[in-house]
Amino acid sequence: MRILTSLFLMTILVLLSCGCGASGPSVINLAGNWIISLYPAGQLGITAPMIITQAGKYIDGTIVTSAGSLPITGTVDGSNLTGRIASTDFMATVNGDSWNGSFRNTQNGFHGTLYAARTSAQAMSASAEIGKF
Repeated sequence: MRILTSLFLMTILVLLSCGCGASGPSVINLAGNWIISLYPAGQLGITAPMIITQAGKYIDGTIVTSAGSLPITGTVDGSNLTGRIASTDFMATVNGDSWNGSFRNTQNGFHGTLYAARTSAQAMSASAEIGKF
């Protein structure tokens, strides 16, 4: 009996020391409605509504502009977000309900900064109406 108790305690200690059964860090949830602002170098900025869906660490979504829709895809790693808006690469740092960073198209040199903030569906609708003018 003493040997079984020792083996049991030893197993518990091994499991606790290796972190077995502990879940890894959680992925930041970016799914939902956002307003994104893009500021190309030397040009006026553009602000547009954006809808993001998320599966694990991967995001997928659409930015709606008056000129049409742009796809956005990316990967979340901790507070870092990297991805593509259409054919332009971006990287950003997520901080709660906002993220900011930069973008660059390696084919034509188009680059600048970006900022996104989580918003409500009502604000998305109002932003879409403003963008029509």
